[in-house]
Amino acid sequence: MSPTTFYNHLSDRNWTWWGLKRLRSAPDRNYPWIALIVFPMLTAAIVLLPVLALSRAVDLHPAFFVMAGVWGFTVSLVHRLFAALSWNQRAARLRRSGESVEPTRPGVLVRWLVGPVYVLLIAGLTPLVLLSAIENLRGAWHWRNVRTQLQASGERLDIALIAPPNVPAEQNFFSVAPFAQLIQPGSSQGGIDTNAMAEFRVLGLPFKERPDRDRGDRRPLSAEEWAATFRAAISNQVLQINSKRSTPSVLYRAAPEGASASTVILTGMADADPLVQRLCEASRRPYAVFPVQWSEGFNALLPHLAYLKSLQHLLEVRVIAFLAAGQTERAFADMECSLRIAGLLRREPLLISQLVRFALLQIAAQTAWQGIAAHAWNDTQLETLQAQFSVEDGLESLILALEGERAMSLGAFDRWTQNRTLFWASVPDLGGESGPVGSPRMPLGWIRQNQVSLAGFYQDLLMMVRRLAETPEEQWGGLDQIGTDNNMFTARVTPYNLMARMLAPALDKAVFKAVRSDVTMRSAATGCALERYRLKHGSYPESLTALVPEFIPRVPLDPGSRQPLQYRRTTDGLFRLWSVGSDGRDDGGQVKKAGTILVDLDWPWPYQME
Repeated sequence: MSPTTFYNHLSDRNWTWWGLKRLRSAPDRNYPWIALIVFPMLTAAIVLLPVLALSRAVDLHPAFFVMAGVWGFTVSLVHRLFAALSWNQRAARLRRSGESVEPTRPGVLVRWLVGPVYVLLIAGLTPLVLLSAIENLRGAWHWRNVRTQLQASGERLDIALIAPPNVPAEQNFFSVAPFAQLIQPGSSQGGIDTNAMAEFRVLGLPFKERPDRDRGDRRPLSAEEWAATFRAAISNQVLQINSKRSTPSVLYRAAPEGASASTVILTGMADADPLVQRLCEASRRPYAVFPVQWSEGFNALLPHLAYLKSLQHLLEVRVIAFLAAGQTERAFADMECSLRIAGLLRREPLLISQLVRFALLQIAAQTAWQGIAAHAWNDTQLETLQAQFSVEDGLESLILALEGERAMSLGAFDRWTQNRTLFWASVPDLGGESGPVGSPRMPLGWIRQNQVSLAGFYQDLLMMVRRLAETPEEQWGGLDQIGTDNNMFTARVTPYNLMARMLAPALDKAVFKAVRSDVTMRSAATGCALERYRLKHGSYPESLTALVPEFIPRVPLDPGSRQPLQYRRTTDGLFRLWSVGSDGRDDGGQVKKAGTILVDLDWPWPYQME
C-alpha cells in the first residue's frame, strides 16, 4: 500500500474531519482548500490547551506557547497538504475514468502497522525538518545581523584582534626560564612540561603550617609567626622523610639553632633565591606575553597564573624578613619587583588573568604596608611607591578582559556549529570529562540564537563598564546600582538562551572586583602619602585634607559613597583606610558580617579593622 492510498483511506473516514464533514468534497472533486486553513488552526488551538493548563502550575516563557502553536499548526498543515495531494490525484483518475468512487480500504494489518509509519514520517518527521530548516535560517540571519552591527560599531569579535602580539624574546618576561619551557607540545600533563613545573616548586610556602587564627582576623603574619611556620614545616618534612612515606614537594632549609626570625625565614626560602633574582630581573623587560594558544579557546592552558601568584606571596614574605633583619634596601628591591610582577598581566585579555592580576595588586599593596607599619621606607621610597600605586586601571583592564571573553565565547559557538556535541562535552554537568553524554541534534539556529543572546549579554555589560570608566566618580550613582539591563539570569529559560546561560558567568561581581582593585591602589597610594606626612611632621594627620596639596593633589574619593575615603588613626600608632563598599554603608571597616551567610561589608586597607 502506497502512502497516497493510505491517506485517501484516512480522508474517506468521517472522524478525520472532526465533525466538519460538510467541508469534505466528493471523491471526484479536488480537496477543499479551506480545510488547509481551518484544520491547522484548530490543531494549534488543541495543542495549546495542555500548555495553558501546564502554565497554571509552571511559569512558562511565552516562547513555549509560540513553539507549541507553530508545531501543532505545521504538523497539521503538512498532514493536510499530503492528504490534499493524494485526494487530488485520485480525483483526477476518477474524472478520467468517468467513475465516481475508487475503493481504497486497505487490510487491517496494513492499516494498523504500515499506516502509522506513513503518518509518522509525513506528519511527524517532515514538520521537524521544515521547522529546523526555518530555525536555522532565522538563527543564521539574526546572528549575521548582530555580528555586522557590532563590527560596524568598532567591536572586536575575533580573539586574534585582541590577543597581545608576539614580541622579541629578549624583551619578553615570559621568555625567561622556566616560564619559557612551561608549554611544550607533546609533553605530559596536557602540554605542560613537568620539568618546568618542578623548577617552580621552590616558590612554594608552608601555608599548611600557618598558625590558626580567628575567622575574622585578617592581619598579615609577623616575622615571628612566619619563623614559627617554617620551623613547623621543617619539622614535618623531617618526619615525612624519616617515615619514608613520600618525599616533600618543597624542602625548606633549617637555620642554626637560636637563629633570629628573619634568618629562619630567609634560610628556609634560600633555594628560591636564584629563581627570584632571575625573575625579578626579567620583570624589568617591557613586555610580558605568555604563549597562550588562543585558537584552542577555553581549552587553552594558563599555567603561568598560579606561578605568578606563588612568586608574589614569596616576595611578600621576603619583604617581611628583610624588614625584620633591618635590610631595608633589599626589602624595597623586592617591593618594587612585587609591583612589576603585579603589572605583568595588564594586557592579557581574559577575565581569570585580570582577576589574578587584581589579587597580585592586593598582595603588592599588603607588602607595601609592611614597610609603612615598620616605618622603614624613607621619603624617596614612599614617593616612588605612591607614584606606582596611583596608576588605577582596574576598569580598563576589565574592559579588555570582557572583550576577550566575548571573543572566546563567540568563537566557541562557531566551533559548536561544526560539531554540536562539543558543547555538551565542554560542560561537566552535561558531558563530564569523559565526553558527551550523547549526540544532541539541536537545530543550528538555536546555537546561533544563543550566540546572539551571549553577544547581547556581553555588550550590555561592556557598555556599562565603559560608562563607569569614562564617568567621573563624583557622578556615579552608587556601586549598589551597578548592573546590566540584560536579563540573562532573570529571564525564563528558552532554547534561545539555555547554552548562553551556562556560559555567561555572573560578571557583575567582576565589576566590583575591578573597582575594589582601584580602591586598594588608591588606599595604598594614600597610605604612602600619610607615611610621608608622618616623616615630616612626626605624627599622622587628623584628616586626609592635611595631605593636600603637598602630598596628594586632592582628597581621595570613595566610589562607594562619592565621599572621601574613611580614615582613622589607631591606638597602635598606625592608621586604617577603608571604603564603605558596594552597599554604600559605613560598617567601620568590617569586611564580613558573621552568620550563616557571609555578607560583604566594607573594603578596608590594609586589612580588617579590630
